[in-house]
Amino acid sequence: MKDADLLQFVSEFRASIIGDNDSAWMCAAISGPLCAALEVKGVSSQLMESDLGECNHVFIQLHDGRILDPTADQFNWCSASPLPGVYLGPEAIIHTNAVPSQHAECWKPLLREFKRFAPQYSAAEVGSMVRSTLATLPAGICELPN
Repeated sequence: MKDADLLQFVSEFRASIIGDNDSAWMCAAISGPLCAALEVKGVSSQLMESDLGECNHVFIQLHDGRILDPTADQFNWCSASPLPGVYLGPEAIIHTNAVPSQHAECWKPLLREFKRFAPQYSAAEVGSMVRSTLATLPAGICELPN
């Protein structure tokens, strides 16, 4: 997948889950299922988790080592230069000392089945399905914006 296509897919996926709302505290809810969706689409990636002291941050590392972070903008309050909503590039300070995370594994069977039924699914369609799934979780686990 070309970078422009990847960025468009991720932007649409993110928007279908949080709309125009703030991405704060949404990194695992977006990055986990996104990593699984990318794998189903043939994009080799690994879900990663960094310890930022007061919180952890979850994002995706592509096979070529670049970072794909669909919620990087949540750290603009403490960043020297603004980060885009969907970041694609080299490791930034919020990505240092990260370790692999298994949070995407639970999404893979669901997304494989979704692809089987809808082989040409769009980012908005899969994001909407993920949002619906997240909305079924008990209160306090994932607070989706309205």
